[in-house]
Amino acid sequence: MLVEDRHQPTKVHIRTYINDQYKITLYPDEAVGELFDLLNDPGETTNRFDDESYADVKAQLLAEFMNAEIARETRRYQRIAAA
Repeated sequence: MLVEDRHQPTKVHIRTYINDQYKITLYPDEAVGELFDLLNDPGETTNRFDDESYADVKAQLLAEFMNAEIARETRRYQRIAAA
């Protein structure tokens, strides 16, 4: 699931990706974020974003997040030049 929070009509303030176990939130142009283990911390009380023991989880979530964003593209563009 992808979630966009807009506090102004034309500006996204945060984006969140949620899978079966984790929730990660990113802030534009910021080095901070939120990462919660929803199975072990359903109340979202412990932010694991900077927790080194969650570094691999964070990397995997960021990859999933990117792929989910790419998948939102509804139209494939016609190839106009060889790569």
